[in-house]
Amino acid sequence: SAEAGVNYLAGSGEIVFQEGQHIASIEIHIVQSEAWAATLEFKLKLSNPSNCELGLFLYMARIKLIDADYFPTNKYKEDIKHGLHGIHQIPQFALIWEFIKMNADIPGVKWRTAVTLLLDQMNNLYLYFTLHVTVYFTDVLFADHPKSVSFVPGVESSLLVPGSRKQTAFMLGVLYCLPMVLLHL
Repeated sequence: SAEAGVNYLAGSGEIVFQEGQHIASIEIHIVQSEAWAATLEFKLKLSNPSNCELGLFLYMARIKLIDADYFPTNKYKEDIKHGLHGIHQIPQFALIWEFIKMNADIPGVKWRTAVTLLLDQMNNLYLYFTLHVTVYFTDVLFADHPKSVSFVPGVESSLLVPGSRKQTAFMLGVLYCLPMVLLHL
């Protein structure tokens, strides 16, 4: 789950064991970040042995990075250090705002959230439209003497297709069904 270049610096090298030596160390550069992350891990792989053998399962090691940052951000770390009493001192809305900011920093989340919020408003627009169509049906289309109604505030209208109730009803039927088809594709 850790990414090279983001959580650690990828590298390669050579380990040489002297005769009688059983342990060797390598250095892995960890990238420090103020952002909280769950425990991350990556693998270290040994390959191309010379004058020795790699064990069946001993050629690879899992490296775990345990984050010392505070969840959701380090903004309230002093309060969190004081335990449960300190945590209760953190304003709830401020804490949720830090959580939102933490999630917004994840690549791809900002634009996906914006698209979701925009598309969710389509249901509201459809409800607004259907309410006005219902009023239009009763006050204009089915009335003996059609009145003028306002679909758009400030714009009065009577039959959508002047002189034809049938074509107006057909047009409203299409306008009524088309958004449902688009919303459920």
